[in-house]
Parts: sequence; C-alpha cells; structure tokens
Amino acid sequence: MVQARLKTILEQQALSGVTRENELELLIHGLELDANALGRSSEDVIAIFQRGLRATALTTLEWHWSSNDQQRANGVNGGVFLLSRVKGDEYRLDYGWSDYGAIDLGRAPDHALERRAEKIARQGGPFGGPVPGDSHPLPWYSWRNTRGMLRRGGYAGEFLIDTGALPRRGVGDHELVCAYRDGSFSIISRGADRNLVSIADKLAEDELLRERRPPVTARVGEFTVPWRFLNHPLFRGIIAMPAADLLLVNQRDGDYGILLAGGVGHYCPLALRSLEMLQEFDVAPLMEGLVGEAEFAKWLTFIEGAEHRAPASGPTPTPSSKKHVVSSLPPADRGPAQQRSGVSAAGTARPTEPGPRPIDLDDLVLGHLKAFHAEIPSGEGGSATARALLLGIVNGYLRRAPSVEGTWREVLAPFVEAGDLDDMPSDKTARAALNLLKASPIVCRVDHQRWRICLDECRDPKSEVVAQLLGMYTARPR
Repeated sequence: MVQARLKTILEQQALSGVTRENELELLIHGLELDANALGRSSEDVIAIFQRGLRATALTTLEWHWSSNDQQRANGVNGGVFLLSRVKGDEYRLDYGWSDYGAIDLGRAPDHALERRAEKIARQGGPFGGPVPGDSHPLPWYSWRNTRGMLRRGGYAGEFLIDTGALPRRGVGDHELVCAYRDGSFSIISRGADRNLVSIADKLAEDELLRERRPPVTARVGEFTVPWRFLNHPLFRGIIAMPAADLLLVNQRDGDYGILLAGGVGHYCPLALRSLEMLQEFDVAPLMEGLVGEAEFAKWLTFIEGAEHRAPASGPTPTPSSKKHVVSSLPPADRGPAQQRSGVSAAGTARPTEPGPRPIDLDDLVLGHLKAFHAEIPSGEGGSATARALLLGIVNGYLRRAPSVEGTWREVLAPFVEAGDLDDMPSDKTARAALNLLKASPIVCRVDHQRWRICLDECRDPKSEVVAQLLGMYTARPR
C-alpha cells in the first residue's frame, strides 16, 4: 500500500516524454557502473558510506598536550585541531591541514572550544578548506591531489575537481565544485580538468562567490534547503530527513540523481535529471508519504527555524506562496573569513563587520537543535527515538515548557504525554537515545541514574547552557 502511494507521488513529477521506469533504470544502471569502477556493488558502496557517516557523527576527539604548550586533536578529514592559550581563560581554536593552510575557529574558554571542535568534527568539518588570511606562509593557493581530487583554497571556500576517481568518466566530464565554509557547495562547471583549473584560479580571490554562485539546493515544498557537501566520488551532497537521508549522486554527462537511503545499504532511486531540473524536484510529498503528515509538519516547523514559531499545540504554520531558503547548516560553520575583518594576501583591505548584536535566544537554541537533528544518523540504535525526542524538545521550547529532570522514564514521560513520542520506549532504546543526545548542552546526564532536559536554561541568557551554545555557535548573520 505504501509502495503504491509512493509510486503515485513520484509519477506526478515525471518528465515529459520520459517514463519514470526509464529514468530510474538509467539512474540505477549508472550507479552500478560507478560502483563497479570502485570495485563494489551499489549496495556495498552505500553501506560503507553510511557506516562512515555514523562513525563520524559519533566522533570523540582525544586531546594531547604538545611540546609548545598547545593541545592537539586529530580531525576526521586529515587535519589537526589546535587549542592555544591567548590570555587568562581565553583560548584560540585553529584547524590546520599539513602543508596547505589553516582556519581560525574562534576564541572562548578551552572547554567551550573543545565542544565546538567535536561538534565540527561530528559534522565532517571544517568545511571550505583553509582561509588565506590564516594560512601564511602555507601554500593554500597551490593545487593538491588527494584521493582522486584536485583541491586548492580560495577566499569563499575550497575548489575541488574530481580526477580519476571514476574511470568511466570522459576526459571532458570532470566537475569543479566550490565547497563553502558553511558546509554548502556550488557546482561551478564541468569539462576538462585543465580548463577547470583555470576557472578555479580566476574565481579563487572572489570573496562574494557564494552570493554570485548560490549553493545547490533541494526543493522541499515551498522551501529550498542547501545540500551539505560530501567529499565522496559518487555522493556529492546529503540532506538528513526524517526516517532516511537524501543523497545527491554525481552521474555522467552533467546529470545528477537523488537517492533515498534508509537502512545500511538500502536505497530507493528518486530522480535522474540535469542539475537545474533536479533542484525543482519536490521531495516534500515523498517525505510526507513516508513519515506521515503530522511528523512531516513537525520537521517543516523545525527547519523553518525563526521564520515560523507557532506553539506546538497550535495549527501547523502555512508557508507563504514564495519559496524560502532555509539554512540546513549550523551558524558556527560559517566562514571566519566572512565573520571578521582583515587583510587579504594581496593586501586588499576587507570590509569591517558590524559590532556584535544582542543574543537572539530563539535563533541560538533552534539553530543548534536544527543542526544537531541533522547529525543524528539513521539506523543507529535509539536514533529514531532520539530524532523524535529532539523534535519534542523543539516543541517544548516553543510552548515554553519547563525543564524536566529525573530517571529516563521521568524525563521522557512529558514527551509521551504531549504526543511527541508514540509510547514509552524500552530501557535499552531510551538510554541509547539519551546517550546520542547528551552531546548537546540541552540534554545533561546528572548522574548514573538521572537526566535533565534544560528548557528553562535555554530561555535564560545568563545560564551555563546558553554560554555553552554561544561557545559552539556564532550569531546567525542577517
């Protein structure tokens, strides 16, 4: 019954002159050919990829003192986090790539920066490569060849060209991507790699490239959500959705596909089209059909963030007729090159940023919860309960519910009563879910038996929870 309904939903967005069967057969065939070029089946490639995502989402950084009085921790993408004392209890967090460059990730007390670093690592970041102003004298402007990808730094982000990862691609069918520092990305051009190198070199010093070349997005009803960049030969982007993840697949001759990836190795092909047409493919009816109208309405409210903040007990907000661009990424990962003033390597003065503005607690808390929701892996033990509970925390915050503390049963009981959880989960599932959520300052383990969900603290600008969130995220630019 569900499969028939989903088939009907997909048929409603069929291309003129092309049957859905042919479209999906081409996507599956292309995916299998690319997977075979990597020595795997498509199911194996997706399974390995999903396990890697889950391992990254559960990353725990191990800090070690170095000889020059710095703390170091290895990141997940080949670089190192460095924590250095500035003065008093103020520290500076940097991330560096060997013989390439660095990025300044901010200043705060050391414990706050350690949490910020782990948050960034669990998202697979930092994104966007080195910042020129932070990288002197390292050659951020030079091209590097790592794992079948040519890459170089730039003012707006990191430029990448796929070379040799998929042998069946023609010599004129390489792809130039700019990965921006907020985690989104733009596909700049396709063609021969030598031509793409020249294009990237010309764009590298354009600090406004993200505005000139907006990120690749997916359509979710009246909203457009940026894909999060994936440094993978097949999968270019991901959007975490309820019950499953959407994957943007890099195909031949300028076409791209969308897959719905559920359990480990399981996937459902959705569409294969040009990038422009694919960004008009609406995934909202599909997701609503999979998770139900009520659950999907919660998720929509969640991604809207500050734009619609209706109480959970009130009517579901109705989007306006225009499309809203929704950031699917945390404010903390916006590029430091865009957050502070400085001087470029060429000596050009950058515009001075306006001073700090008052804290918007709704922006801070909901932005954190939105980003945290995207990190919870699909298929992990307790992950479904964790996702549902996190949406319940969003609803509790919006309706100004008080903090709740006690055993796991006492903590979860208000969310069961409010309908955020269908029923009380088992002991094993509940503990697994809470352990996934305790990486957020809002969910605290008080002791071996007791937990606390800090909703009152989220509304107190002087609380330790707000201080921790401020240490993890900068204010959202307006």
